[in-house]
Amino acid sequence: QRVRSGGMEKPRNLSEEALEALRMVSTSPVETNKPPSPVQALLGGIAAGVIALFLYKFATTVEASLNRQTISDNFSVRQITVTIRTIINGLCYLATFVFGINGVGLILYSLQLTFNSLMDDETSSSSVEKISEQSSTMASSSSSTSDSISDSSDLQQISDKNKNSSE
Repeated sequence: QRVRSGGMEKPRNLSEEALEALRMVSTSPVETNKPPSPVQALLGGIAAGVIALFLYKFATTVEASLNRQTISDNFSVRQITVTIRTIINGLCYLATFVFGINGVGLILYSLQLTFNSLMDDETSSSSVEKISEQSSTMASSSSSTSDSISDSSDLQQISDKNKNSSE
């Protein structure tokens, strides 16, 4: 009571507390068009890997506890018991390896995003250099083109003067 008596009203029940928590959550939409950053993908991969390790430990514990139990001598009961054990073990290991493969995939995806971002930086800087090189080349070629055009017009004028003088 002393800690919470700072002027805040205490929620009366669990549903009011849940509604209050929902009001605190931001309602802004998540951007889905933007790809994740390499750091986000790496953190997701690490989280999935940690979950996979916990699930593996859980699956081996479940398998060991199921193997410690005795099986009945009755054929039908034995078949049902073996089937249920197989299903439980299979589901535990399936969840484990799904998280494990997702973790590996996310880590590889973060490496790909990092590699692509580094390549984009290099190509953007080299493309700026290429554009400036092309513009200087175009400027020099256009000036040489204008020089050759003026030279050819000068030659034509000289040849026209020579024709007029000879007539």
